[in-house]
Amino acid sequence: MAEERSGLQEQLTDIKGSIETARKDSDGQRNEIKSERYNIEILNVDFGKLKRELQELNRENSELEMENEAISKNLPELKKRIEDLRQKIQLNEILKEVDLEDMKMLKQNNMAVNTAITNLISRWENLENKI
Repeated sequence: MAEERSGLQEQLTDIKGSIETARKDSDGQRNEIKSERYNIEILNVDFGKLKRELQELNRENSELEMENEAISKNLPELKKRIEDLRQKIQLNEILKEVDLEDMKMLKQNNMAVNTAITNLISRWENLENKI
């Protein structure tokens, strides 16, 4: 019976040790659960912020898409206007060159006429002086 009691006491001691270990494990797990719940709350708050940010970015993206569509519709007209302006600039440059050439020719003609008139006046004066 003493042996039996000794065996039972050992079993009781083992069971108490197991219970104590289980309690420590349980306390550790409770603390871990609390920590994880806190982390989940933080992640939920972050998730809410990110969700709102995503909604804002989606709204901005939609606005930009509409703006891009409006700009894209105007592109062909703007390209045509640019091409028209290029042609006008080229034409103006050609006209400038023509005007300059015309002016040079007029200058030469005026100089020739002035020379001819000067010669005629000189001859007239010479004729008058002889008479």
